[in-house]
Amino acid sequence: MGIIGTEKTSQKNKDIDRRLSSNPEGATMEPTGLKLDWAERGYSCDIWTDLPGQEWKDYVHATDELLMLSEGDIEIIFQGKTVRPKLGEEVYIPAGAMHTVRNIGSTHSRWYYGYRQKR
Repeated sequence: MGIIGTEKTSQKNKDIDRRLSSNPEGATMEPTGLKLDWAERGYSCDIWTDLPGQEWKDYVHATDELLMLSEGDIEIIFQGKTVRPKLGEEVYIPAGAMHTVRNIGSTHSRWYYGYRQKR
């Protein structure tokens, strides 16, 4: 089971995404360069939106994952540590590492994620 890629975005998240995409000030990062960088490194790249208080608990993926915060405040718990990435900070989660991602802010959070692609 995965938090991203296998589950559909909720209607509320789709509504938030629609509002943000129609508001140029709603997004803090341009995804084109990130997508190219991650693709060169063998990763997919997509974006996820969470409402305040959302938590994705104890997920494990069979492949390495990259995550980068675009908006809001999140914390990621894995390998015995809690990471609160800054905007634009890349976090590497190795394959097999149980991890939890939670929106700790008072507004939505948006974060890029990608999985290492099989070659």
